[in-house]
Amino acid sequence: MRKLTTFFACVVLFQMSGAQELVKKAEDCAKKGDFSCAENTLLEHIKMVTDPKFLANYYSSLGVYQRRRGKNEEAFSSFEKALKYDPQYLVTYSNMASLYSRMRNNNSALEILNRGLKVDEKSVELLNARAKLHDDMGNIDLATADLNAVLAISPENIVARSAFANRKKKKGDFTGALEDYNKLISEKPQDAVLLNSRAEIYLKLKKIDEASKDVDKSLALNPKFPPAYITKSEILFGFGKLKKEEACKNLKKGIELGAESKGLDEMLKKCKLIK
Repeated sequence: MRKLTTFFACVVLFQMSGAQELVKKAEDCAKKGDFSCAENTLLEHIKMVTDPKFLANYYSSLGVYQRRRGKNEEAFSSFEKALKYDPQYLVTYSNMASLYSRMRNNNSALEILNRGLKVDEKSVELLNARAKLHDDMGNIDLATADLNAVLAISPENIVARSAFANRKKKKGDFTGALEDYNKLISEKPQDAVLLNSRAEIYLKLKKIDEASKDVDKSLALNPKFPPAYITKSEILFGFGKLKKEEACKNLKKGIELGAESKGLDEMLKKCKLIK
């Protein structure tokens, strides 16, 4: 009997080890941008899982992989399954809202974020996401209220502070925005997002060398960060026909990695990516 128990224990451990290898493989595939591999590997792993909390995690990740493949219906289905297995798993609300937003369905995105905030009204991630959505929808007062709520919970929150800095940029206060980003980057010098944001401001100020240094460092830190490729493309287009080919290459790379095409029509036409 003891030998039999030991045998079954070994079988379980072997299965667990194999399952974890599949999760790691899916994550590695996603890091490489191979979302087909990530989706198929994670689907294979999900067949072995019964724990609801783990299933919520995996289905939420699966939805992200499917979204990156343009499989929006499948992504929504995966997110719904994730919420069914664990309505407390807040990441799913954020992922689902992001998909709605990308589909220009801001009202549904807002609805799903509100659902998540009913689960946890102090979720910094969801408050930041709703603030950005309110900002995109022109609800500045509501966005400000959410950002202030974040800073009341977490005074050093980088996302909320950079959102206020970005608002200065939108208003044309590039000097004020630059001061804010200089402070943020002094605190987090290896943050690819902050460096790209500062590069955008340098570009507005016609400081091309500084913009180029920041965006190159951003891409060195995170070669899979889509907005940085768009910024680099804008910088290169500034050199006219001389660097058009390189500019188009970066623009295409950014779009392939998931950058939103909204507001990029002129550059897309120059590169013949749209008519």
